[in-house]
Amino acid sequence: MVIGFPNAFWSVLFVIALVGDLVLSGLWVKVYFTRGLPIFRRSFDADPPHRQPPPINELQPALKSNVIHSLAMHALSQYEYAFRPTLIQLRVFDYTPTMHGLLRFDLNQRKVVVIGHANWLLILLTAMSVFIFISSSELWVWAFFGGGYTLIVGSLYLMDWRRYMRIGELAARRWTARRFGLPTDA
Repeated sequence: MVIGFPNAFWSVLFVIALVGDLVLSGLWVKVYFTRGLPIFRRSFDADPPHRQPPPINELQPALKSNVIHSLAMHALSQYEYAFRPTLIQLRVFDYTPTMHGLLRFDLNQRKVVVIGHANWLLILLTAMSVFIFISSSELWVWAFFGGGYTLIVGSLYLMDWRRYMRIGELAARRWTARRFGLPTDA
């Protein structure tokens, strides 16, 4: 029991968070990708030649990987693309992603904005960890679990951070390259 909550309570929340993440991302539910707890946000300057952002089929090949899960992309609107890990793919190495993304093309600001919202499962696991830490007065629990959890989640976040930076850079480069008639496969 964690701070007055029975284990069944946490188990039910775990299943809801896991299924919620899978179903809402799998069905590309717009509110799932546009609202949430933002844990990554970065803007990339672009010099777009016209209003139309690069099509998804220009960005999609750069999201594929044979080593870790590839990312799938879906247009939510003319200027917003959602992206998330592919749901089914055989991989050499796999990890639990910390976030799902939104790629926004802002014509007025001439920027590509990448936003990563925390996955529900990550939020729940973090809440559970905090409750465990609060309920324990043992220093070794704080050091071992707190340090271990921070190290693991931090490593997973850094992997996602790197991929999200690449997506933003690529999208801004592709949007700008069209202005100068440059090749878009750079």
